[in-house]
Amino acid sequence: MFTDVVGYTVLWQRNERLALQLLEEHRQFLRSIFPRHEGHEIKTLGDGFLIQFATALAAVRCGIHIQKQLRRQNSRGPSGERLHLRIGIHVGEVIARHGDVFGEVVNMAARLEPMAEPGGICFSQEVFDQVHNSISEPIGHLKQVQLKHVPGLVDLYRIAIDKSLTAVAPAVRSAEKKSVAVLPFVNMTADRENEYLSDGITEDLITALSQVKGLRVPASTSMFGFKGRKLDIAQIGAQLGVATVLEGSLRRSGNKLRITAKLINAADSCPLWSERYEREMADLFVIQDEISRAIVQALKVRLIPERDAPLVKAPTESTEAYQLYLKGRHFWTQRGEGLKKGLHYFELALLEDPQYALAYAGLADSYLLLGYYGYLPPKEAFPKGKTAALRCLGLNDDLAEGHCSLGYVSFLYDWDAAAAEKSFKRAIELNPNYITAHYWYSSCLLGLGKNEEALAGDYRALQNDPMSVLTNAHFAWTLVGLRQYDKALTQLQKTLELYPDFAIAHRLRGQCFAQQGRNPEAIESFQKAVTLSRRNPSMLAWLAFACGLAGRNGDGEKILVELHEESKTTHVRALLFALAAAGLGQREKALTWLQQAYHERDFWMQWLAIDAAFDSLHDEPGFSELLKRVVSEREKRASVPPPSQSLLPVTRQSAFVNQ
Repeated sequence: MFTDVVGYTVLWQRNERLALQLLEEHRQFLRSIFPRHEGHEIKTLGDGFLIQFATALAAVRCGIHIQKQLRRQNSRGPSGERLHLRIGIHVGEVIARHGDVFGEVVNMAARLEPMAEPGGICFSQEVFDQVHNSISEPIGHLKQVQLKHVPGLVDLYRIAIDKSLTAVAPAVRSAEKKSVAVLPFVNMTADRENEYLSDGITEDLITALSQVKGLRVPASTSMFGFKGRKLDIAQIGAQLGVATVLEGSLRRSGNKLRITAKLINAADSCPLWSERYEREMADLFVIQDEISRAIVQALKVRLIPERDAPLVKAPTESTEAYQLYLKGRHFWTQRGEGLKKGLHYFELALLEDPQYALAYAGLADSYLLLGYYGYLPPKEAFPKGKTAALRCLGLNDDLAEGHCSLGYVSFLYDWDAAAAEKSFKRAIELNPNYITAHYWYSSCLLGLGKNEEALAGDYRALQNDPMSVLTNAHFAWTLVGLRQYDKALTQLQKTLELYPDFAIAHRLRGQCFAQQGRNPEAIESFQKAVTLSRRNPSMLAWLAFACGLAGRNGDGEKILVELHEESKTTHVRALLFALAAAGLGQREKALTWLQQAYHERDFWMQWLAIDAAFDSLHDEPGFSELLKRVVSEREKRASVPPPSQSLLPVTRQSAFVNQ
């Protein structure tokens, strides 16, 4: 059995002290019920439990007992202090090890829990077969449901103890009445080139609808998690907490387009509106605007401020530049080697249209992450990123993407916190649903020691983008920075359920284990990250760090040799050598490498004060002096006037074309 508190993140954001108090009372309440059904507590997972029972019937009876008692308890308490549970139950064999349990049955139960209604229970066919003749509560049947990482379609069953509750948490239900999730448009042609176009239409519609006041629209990164999956509309609505879902398709032949769109009521899967468009490629943005307006009209949302202003504004007059930009963003979101491809396509888009502001934002973001992940030296990557961001804003000062890019480079490279905060706030003001701005700003706030604000930023990003692997991983990164390792591990488990092969999530798990003294698990996690990242220098440095903590200095030294060899042909950040040396107990070498990282203007200097990996150096005079220099640099930068907006020269060939 898995349990989970509905809307606990929202409650935590509203009142952390009350949330902790209610959680502790809730845990005591559940722990008083489990033994009555011979339930054995395996562990807590954030605000939920993993419980083992001898039989499926005992688990279901326990779930019914819990939900009935909780309903009575809620009826007597203030509305702001009511907690509602979802419960998922599966049956099968498990592997017991070190007080924990593993196996497919555990994974399946975890995926069933979100399918339960608040105040209800969801269980599998196997559980139904064992309990349906032994309980009196009515059982509902969900046919042919696709669960993440579960092959094929499955039959699920639900018991709704409290029918006054729906699949949407009461705390947010009123705000969700006017809401729409835009599913990725389906490319109906075999040509992969049209895949970028169908994805771009999805992105543009989400962006346009997000600007409508009073309409909630889940972010694009959450929506692309549904791409290629055949899910029930009601299930999608329940997972995302939306009332309506837009689905569509694209078929292209030369310059001819056929686009279909259908708006569906999530509660009963009935269509509210549908349309088919057969136009020329040049009319693409007009079609998107017509779709957006039709949705707004169907949902009876008021357009503010100008009714006649287009919701979808053509960012360029060149459809070729637009398609090249879409390819660039596609590769940029993949990170890793995709950043180089993304940079190339943004440059090509600018050759088609040198006034394409969004393409400059893409160029800026590419250089920022090429510097962040160590593919280019900071002194090369970040100034180019800043120039591109300024060029973007010179063309269009109302682009959230441009202000976000400028904010990040101001913090990472200029070390100008005041300018960074100003840019991030402007980006969020222009587009509150631009998720990248929220979690990049959260990074900035964490480096400045504004911990509560950093967490609040991550919470907002998660609320708008709950299915995004990047948003989930960034929240875990913040928790690691705050040294809340148990919470971080729980969050990373959720992240890896979304994307099991996300190298950064495995690295963050390794960091948690290392700080908890769980060295074998840390090494295992870092080894996984090294493999998945194709021996990325950052992952190798963390593995060397963990080897040193575990007393395996020989293995750590071998990794250092590999990093030195790598540095002969590609850029390897000095900070990575400092990290490895710190783990191996080489304090003087670590400090020397950190000083070099300072002169390289390594972005991580902004978080050096809170990085637990360098705790062993805190009593070194040189370390405290280094921190003072970073703070002094921030203060000095804050008094320097901003640079003028300058043009970025665009070459006909990307620096990465031949790599």
